[in-house]
Amino acid sequence: MSRVGVLLPLGLLLLAACRPQEPAASATVQKDGPATPTPVQAGPTAPVPPRPPGQARGREARWVCGDEHIAVRFDPQADTLVLTHERGQLLLPRATAASGTRHADANGNEFLEEDGGGRLTLSGQRPVAGTPATGG
Repeated sequence: MSRVGVLLPLGLLLLAACRPQEPAASATVQKDGPATPTPVQAGPTAPVPPRPPGQARGREARWVCGDEHIAVRFDPQADTLVLTHERGQLLLPRATAASGTRHADANGNEFLEEDGGGRLTLSGQRPVAGTPATGG
């Protein structure tokens, strides 16, 4: 079993036990269709659905933000970002930024990419600087 296969479930359990459930609504990616507003819950969410044939694929990247390993997929057609982190996935719409590319939701979740670096803010937590992940 790979390191990710072992560490991911352990990380999910640790994070679920340490973070209180938040009642605010957020857009989550559903397995059967488009993003819909649902309550934010601790724990993983459904995987990103596959793209329909012929639809353009956005840029994908992996980042290390503090102790968190994340994957982001930019969707240029919808002007959104799907952010996959240890507790699940977030669908973040593009937001105004003084510089760089910023995606954020109303719950305080944000990813900013600027000058080769990044910044991840998950709801209720402090911003964490990020760098592109290297290797696998």
